[in-house]
Amino acid sequence: MPGLEDGPWAVLTYDYEPSIPYNGGREADLIRLLNSCCEVNIVCNNLHPKNLIVTQSGVKLIDYGLDIRPWSTLGFEHMARRAFLTCRHAAHPNLQSLMRQVLTDVRLPEMAGYPEFRAKLNVASNRLEPPHPLPDSISKIFVHPPLRLYVGIITSEPSILKPLLDGLVSLSASKAIEKLAVFVLDNASPPGELSAILREVRQAGLDVAIIDHERQHLDADAGGFGAALRNRPQGQVGIAMARTMLQRYLGAVLAADTSSFGWVLDDDMRVDVQTHSYLQWLPAFREQGVDALIGAYEGASPNPPLNGLRVQLVDLLHNLHWLRNLPDDMVLPDRTAENAVLRARYPDYYYDLSRKHAGHLEMPHWLEPAFPGETVKAAYSRLLNSAIGLLNGNPITRPIIATPPSDPLVSAKDSVNRGGSTFILNHRVLSETPNTITTVHGKEARRSDMVWAIVNRHYRRMIIKAVAFPIHHVGRVNLAPNLNLEKVRGEIIGSTLYAGLTAFLRTQPGHELDFTRKEMDEVCSLANLHLARRWRMLKQSFHRISGLRQAIQNLVHPEELRELVCYLDEWFTPESFDYLRSSVETHDKNDIRDFLGSLRTVADDYARTTVNIDFIQDQLRAQRDTMTEELTG
Repeated sequence: MPGLEDGPWAVLTYDYEPSIPYNGGREADLIRLLNSCCEVNIVCNNLHPKNLIVTQSGVKLIDYGLDIRPWSTLGFEHMARRAFLTCRHAAHPNLQSLMRQVLTDVRLPEMAGYPEFRAKLNVASNRLEPPHPLPDSISKIFVHPPLRLYVGIITSEPSILKPLLDGLVSLSASKAIEKLAVFVLDNASPPGELSAILREVRQAGLDVAIIDHERQHLDADAGGFGAALRNRPQGQVGIAMARTMLQRYLGAVLAADTSSFGWVLDDDMRVDVQTHSYLQWLPAFREQGVDALIGAYEGASPNPPLNGLRVQLVDLLHNLHWLRNLPDDMVLPDRTAENAVLRARYPDYYYDLSRKHAGHLEMPHWLEPAFPGETVKAAYSRLLNSAIGLLNGNPITRPIIATPPSDPLVSAKDSVNRGGSTFILNHRVLSETPNTITTVHGKEARRSDMVWAIVNRHYRRMIIKAVAFPIHHVGRVNLAPNLNLEKVRGEIIGSTLYAGLTAFLRTQPGHELDFTRKEMDEVCSLANLHLARRWRMLKQSFHRISGLRQAIQNLVHPEELRELVCYLDEWFTPESFDYLRSSVETHDKNDIRDFLGSLRTVADDYARTTVNIDFIQDQLRAQRDTMTEELTG
């Protein structure tokens, strides 16, 4: 397809082909079209039957223009949903309305069968480019045998998991990897959807074993996860129990292969080209006696979207003002350097409830060009189209950007702030310590992964470090926006209890978690101080978001950002804040005492149990045998 370019403009020409109008169907052709968009890092915002034709060589897109945008996670998800409706419902009388609705609600009756369609898309994560070059020292080649790496992942949403598995397929081909196997713990995925995705990545050469519900129930009943988790409930379990089960299986595999390494990942992580470089540092950390290594995030914040919405809406308002006062055909000014200064000044620039600083709350970050020569008109359209994603945690102006260290061994710091990417260098951190389930006022609290790190550090005397080995994190783009008050409550309970506990331990670094009653009450008092502060900050955010909603609505045209404004109207009311706060005013001393008093007992009970992992080895062996048969004909 030859063409002419003039600054940000391009004229495309291509050979004439006889064609007929597209009238639906031809799924394989649409899959190829979407996959080819991924390969060249673009998305099409207006995929529709009227913009497609059918030629002898397949379905072709004929609408090129401002609707072609740089690839993004949210943009690709929207394109995939439109493609599905285009394929299955091309003649639907209300197709245009469905195209709008499906951007925020994939549960429409017309979307039946979408997960299977979505699973066929090859969103290879090695397409992701890091936001900054890696220091040359990161690429230093250590003299060590290729790694045997076992990856553990929990999922209840296979469509979210699929891009991560695609990235691991590419990682398995690295010269630094002798063997890579993935263990997926199924936490109530839609029937058949997970199997279809695993079948596809197995065909691509990735070794994968599934830990299904039947196996989880069997091992729970046999006491494989300790007395506290003797009964696995039906359906989806809480994150603490799911993590404990995954850690038991992964720990057992690592114990049977002591020179191997483990990697525990959340399913919404994405492997990019940086991963190939920093994995080679794992043996060096092991040689220094490190037992677990906590990685860093890039992209979307791991916190509930509510906890970063205020600053994102501040940015949205300021950027709307800015762009509306610039000529449409002007090339978007690049304010990247200004954003970098603010990130350096305010490390929690993406987080409304920071305990470190408050200056970031009203200091806007600016929309950066998506590509060289992007016009103000195109940027303004991109801002409007992306705004609804803020409600699901997809940042426009404040993505997390990690700075890889020039010397990882020197820069690594002691930490218990575990997140969605943790490297396991000693199987005992998994085999001897569960993710303790914390309940306050009968509600399960989040941050069990950080409690796991605290128990390993203070009771097991393990060395746990954090290092800026970044992995990309994406927001949940396949869900309709949801305030999810239960998740917010769990995060508030868990984060403030964690803050109180770490504040106490900071003054007693040698503490082995054998708390006296007085110490328990001190932790409770500290946690309540953090809780009271959190409520004050969250209340301020609720009021500020209400004001921002009104200011945004007054600024834009009535048809612009209508959906975003409607959600903000519905969510941010005094009644919703009162409901959120109603069940948790303070931490209960009895709950805190029970929790702190059980940490060592629960860990010791868990450490005495084990599970049989023959079923994992059997799955991997069967997969290799099948591939051998296919190769030999």
